[in-house]
Amino acid sequence: MSQDFFEYHIETMKEKYPTFGKYQNYHIFTLLCIKYFFYSESGISFDQDVIEEFLTDGANDGGIDAIFNDPTSEGNDLIIVQSKFYENTALGTDNVAGELYKINETLKKLQSNKISEFNDKLVTAYRNATSQMEDNANIRIVFFTSYQPKNKRERNKLDKSMRDYFGKYDLEMNFRSDIEAQIELCDNGKLCVDYDKIAIDDKNNYLKYEDSIIVNISALSLQELQNRRRNGLLGMNLRYYVRQKAVDTGIEKTIHKEPENFWYKNNGILIICDDYELMEKK
Repeated sequence: MSQDFFEYHIETMKEKYPTFGKYQNYHIFTLLCIKYFFYSESGISFDQDVIEEFLTDGANDGGIDAIFNDPTSEGNDLIIVQSKFYENTALGTDNVAGELYKINETLKKLQSNKISEFNDKLVTAYRNATSQMEDNANIRIVFFTSYQPKNKRERNKLDKSMRDYFGKYDLEMNFRSDIEAQIELCDNGKLCVDYDKIAIDDKNNYLKYEDSIIVNISALSLQELQNRRRNGLLGMNLRYYVRQKAVDTGIEKTIHKEPENFWYKNNGILIICDDYELMEKK
């Protein structure tokens, strides 16, 4: 797929939500990502008038393009969005570090009510979202870009540079292939993801059976995977995934509150893939 994929969906957004026609394409790219990553589940309404209030992109935005609460999270997590709508421009670690530094400084000032240098949209969106956070809510930085790393090595380097710099908050990176996969899943029912990774306790701590392995995975890594992949994560469940709020909430609660009991309570997780690789932590 190419940039044409996003341009098609941006034009579709303009047709479906007429008020979005006043925005630039890079604004609508942000709205597109919000829709498919946070407002694609059944029963969650994507109200264009409400969603518009999430946008903060513009002069004096502190490096933040949108702020809102995750409607799928248990505690109304605060979502901070930064998006980059381009394909060919290189996305280097310096670019990443600069953006993250700016967002980090902005959050410090907003939390201290030092708001004079920021636009009204940013301040209002931040105050509205923080007022709806519950005690167990997290602050999550979500990065969307239409850029696609050249290979896994470049992707891992970018991912690591962001996480190392921004350890205070949960951080999610979504590149072009991730966004395309999420849109395909929501629109066409694609039930798999092309590539991702999870952390295990020790590279050599595994049991091998034919082409399969049994490992202990990090509960935090699983949580981050769920945040990144959302609808697609359980799509190939061998029993078929049936949404039940009580079950979903119970699983999420165990991940967040009792990760040490996840194996006991949920009897493990089966992951089916074409291929896998065990990598040493660098």
